[in-house]
Amino acid sequence: GEYSAVQIYRGQLAVLQGTAEYPLIEHMKQQEQVHLDKLNDLVVNRRVRPSALLPLWHMAGYALGAGTALLGKEAAMACTVAVETAIGGHYNNQIREVLAKGYDEQELLDIIKQNR
Repeated sequence: GEYSAVQIYRGQLAVLQGTAEYPLIEHMKQQEQVHLDKLNDLVVNRRVRPSALLPLWHMAGYALGAGTALLGKEAAMACTVAVETAIGGHYNNQIREVLAKGYDEQELLDIIKQNR
């Protein structure tokens, strides 16, 4: 989620330079980058192999961000709202799954709760 969100915001920022929306989207990208960095640390520390699909998410996210920004400020902001809503729902689903399966993952739960 965070990886794609960062790429979407990067695509939007490339198109929206010099606009009133730029500072807000830059701020949102920075927040997602902090979240991504925390999760990347977990991936490294737990020796989890990153997804082989990252190059696809990189291109698709950037294209989605740039594409919606090219459609106009309203489309870019609608995409931004949709991204944040989807990420929040994804986090809530992850929390429910970890709790339902009874995993002892307090560190992960704390990070997820903090990120949403």
